[in-house]
Amino acid sequence: MIKSLQSLRGIFAIIIVIYHYYSRSTAVVNATACGVSFFFLMSGFALSMHHEVRTLKGFGYGRFLRNRFAKFYPLHLVLTLAMIYFYGINWKLWANVFLVQSWYTEMDVWFSYNGTSWFVASLAFCYLFYALFSYWSHRLKPAVSLAILGGIIVAMTTFYFFLPLDVAVWFYYVFPPARLVPFGLGIVLARLCKDDVMRGSASRWGWLALVMLVVVVTIILWPQTEVIPRVYFLSLVWYVPLAVLIVALCKAEQKGSLVTRVLSWKPLVWLGDISFEIYMWQVLVSLIVGKLAVLVIGHQFVSEVYIAVILVLVIPVAWLTHRYFTTPLARCLRAR
Repeated sequence: MIKSLQSLRGIFAIIIVIYHYYSRSTAVVNATACGVSFFFLMSGFALSMHHEVRTLKGFGYGRFLRNRFAKFYPLHLVLTLAMIYFYGINWKLWANVFLVQSWYTEMDVWFSYNGTSWFVASLAFCYLFYALFSYWSHRLKPAVSLAILGGIIVAMTTFYFFLPLDVAVWFYYVFPPARLVPFGLGIVLARLCKDDVMRGSASRWGWLALVMLVVVVTIILWPQTEVIPRVYFLSLVWYVPLAVLIVALCKAEQKGSLVTRVLSWKPLVWLGDISFEIYMWQVLVSLIVGKLAVLVIGHQFVSEVYIAVILVLVIPVAWLTHRYFTTPLARCLRAR
């Protein structure tokens, strides 16, 4: 585990929670879009760092998918079914149960029930291609792989001019094949780190990581503009700076640097460990907090108080879920 990258997972998970209940700030919106792209990149990166595929011969696809699904599907299913209390039963429930909601262009479908689970649906689709992507990342030179992905990203920018705005938001932010790009990029980045293709001292990688953090924060604070269509900020804008940041932090931590020591602060790493559970629990916790607020004080909390109460509740709930549900259940299912 690369602690500095794990910490960023935790930070982005908290930002995403804030966004869902305080989306008036452009910076929060941008940071959330950045965080979602980071999660897809890191999913491919982390998986390839620990489970690279150099040959497809004898690769157990069934076992691989079972192990992946054992990690996220049980919690997804439990929280989706819990939402029946609030939304009843309709066809959207089954779309969520079978992880196909992210294939629908309408937001009231892909963000239905436990709304954040659209990410799980898109990630599950990416897992179907992991072995093939990992295999070809070793067959092709990194420069070729990056050139192919770069060409796809350039092509994707042109789709904006042929799509209605509401469909474009879905296409760049949710559409599973579109999210294969950052997932595949993460796999290539893992090879760059593991094969030690790029060399340099700890201080150089540390400075590069710091510079890229500044670049990412600068883009997050970027004001509204027509020069770059805002819809691009949902995904495409983040791929290059985040890719460089991931590699720089990986290299800097391997060699030891100040920036990675700061980001390796234990509370941040701990948040990263439970980031998936934070992400998954936030919708249900927010609905419960909203109902309790109406019962206790007769109206909803103001946004700032609402967010604070949600975070105070969702973090310990996420930790308990991680320790006593998702982790032991995943181990049990994988052992079968």
